[in-house]
Amino acid sequence: MILALKIISTKQSKFKKRALTFYSLILLVLWSWFKLNPYGEITFFDVGQGDSILIREPFNRTVTLIDTGGKMQFGKKPVAMKHTIAKNSSINYLQSIGVSKLNNLCLTHQDVDHIGEASEILDNFKVKNLVFPVGVDTTQNYQRKILPFIRRNIKVIACLVGTKIDHLPMEIKYPFQAGKGESGDSLVLAGNVGGKNLLLIGDLDLAGERKLLESGVLNQRVDIFKLGHHGSKTANSEEILKVIMPKLAIVSAGRHNRYGHPNLEVINRLNSMGIPYASTQDEGMISYRYFLNGMGRWKTGIDEKESIIQ
Repeated sequence: MILALKIISTKQSKFKKRALTFYSLILLVLWSWFKLNPYGEITFFDVGQGDSILIREPFNRTVTLIDTGGKMQFGKKPVAMKHTIAKNSSINYLQSIGVSKLNNLCLTHQDVDHIGEASEILDNFKVKNLVFPVGVDTTQNYQRKILPFIRRNIKVIACLVGTKIDHLPMEIKYPFQAGKGESGDSLVLAGNVGGKNLLLIGDLDLAGERKLLESGVLNQRVDIFKLGHHGSKTANSEEILKVIMPKLAIVSAGRHNRYGHPNLEVINRLNSMGIPYASTQDEGMISYRYFLNGMGRWKTGIDEKESIIQ
């Protein structure tokens, strides 16, 4: 009888060990999925009337945030405003997937709807490189909204076309000379991310687009194109669209914004050229997620279901 009980006890002990091992493996896989993030992504955050774009490589090998969003203020009296745009979009999202460090925080130019939440990003994440075009650092917005929040260990990089930056998975294509931090001086980034040729031009205007085309730096077709200046008719010329012929254009603009972005003329141009587009106004957060094997899919944030974007 005692021998039988010992045999039963031994079998139960082995079963418990196997069950513990099995559940430990499941927990390890889940932890790896949510914290190590084996997929990469190109994500356009829904920040209303503004831009904020995440380029993250699988396993967080590099994490780059391009612009932060920010609330434009109108009227004579300055309004004391809480920083909630980034908190409710990029900050919450990055923290939810275990990101605490950014390799690069890139600021395309000095407009508030692009850099207004930079202080919140700098306060919530360890940032290695702060990147912006030469001239942005001379603006009042930079002096007031960014400079006081830069920590000692952050490398500040004022760049021009061709500047090489460690752990930045894209190339700098513009500007060609120092500017004033205005829309026409916007940082332009291009590169292949997750098998997709990506072009981001900030608020670059028509004159800047002409300079890009004349320089010959745009020498290949594009899979994903972030429309310039939120889809404004002051950008997104037929000439540049014919050269890059994007497979998908992304609009980052606020719902019912006072500017009428994206402009109907630009939308008609896209339609006439057979270029599909998606807008954060309609889709919420727009994200392309990919794996090392080259497989990927689009997802949007409106209902967290798989997007119809192809």
